[in-house]
Amino acid sequence: MRIAVLFTGQARYLSQSSFWYREKTFLDQYKNLDVDYYAYIWDDGSDNLDDRIKQAYDPVKMEIGDYNEAFHSHRHEIKIANENCTDWNFTNEYMQHIMCYKGDEFDQFAYNFPGMYLASARGSRMAGPLSEYDVVIKTRTDNMFNNMQERHWLQLFNNMNRNPAFSDTIFTPWMRIRQGLPFFGDLCFIGKPDLMYNFLHQIDDQMLRMSTTDKHLLSDFLVDPEIPFAHWLWSRCSLYSKTDWLAISVVWPVPFGSALLRSDVPLYDKDYNWIVGSYNLEEKRRHNQLSHQIGGNDK
Repeated sequence: MRIAVLFTGQARYLSQSSFWYREKTFLDQYKNLDVDYYAYIWDDGSDNLDDRIKQAYDPVKMEIGDYNEAFHSHRHEIKIANENCTDWNFTNEYMQHIMCYKGDEFDQFAYNFPGMYLASARGSRMAGPLSEYDVVIKTRTDNMFNNMQERHWLQLFNNMNRNPAFSDTIFTPWMRIRQGLPFFGDLCFIGKPDLMYNFLHQIDDQMLRMSTTDKHLLSDFLVDPEIPFAHWLWSRCSLYSKTDWLAISVVWPVPFGSALLRSDVPLYDKDYNWIVGSYNLEEKRRHNQLSHQIGGNDK
């Protein structure tokens, strides 16, 4: 079975990531999994970034992008489209500034957050449809998977591809619905190549539309300050690509897990539970901070 892993976004913890993927995730001795890597990474100004990416993953195809250029081009398009907009009544006040760039000022979060979406779109276009693969995994360099056995990966992938109930579905680590609003984990997406390409390669255009002509999708009624909006923005973009979603736990009872690495310590003597513990602490801190920012407009 041929698997394409597409890394997008920032180059975080490359040495630890390379070790984890090669020694604990997709091991060389797994004879029934043929894994290739692709990478679209934002330039962080560090020395020899392209060489370090090549050494870490030996990618089939890679590109290093200029995030500052990408962000300001994205913001400029949105501001130009919104120049004649006078009706902001149905747009959440926080979203007006974070996504729609109303006014001339923007904070660091407004600058940072589009990175994952813009990199996903550019990375998908760089890699192409990847139709020669059975499964595509879109993830990031600091995302670590639970080290499942080969048979578990095969069970997961085979059920995704063979079950007709999942023919139009992309899978996410977890998915929930809060007060009617779906949101899900975005550390990785797994699906058939055509579905992944259909969803990812125009994410930047979908965000442009949502921030301009379709600002009603960012109304107070559809924005819950208790949910970090990065988790629901992906599902909102799915309205354009008409993508179906399910949590991986629905597919097969395999010990799948996904968590961000939050430390630059070597991982030789660490297990997945250690990664999950440090990740959960950081997520709780970020969630509380973002909820305060969005909900603060009502106080």
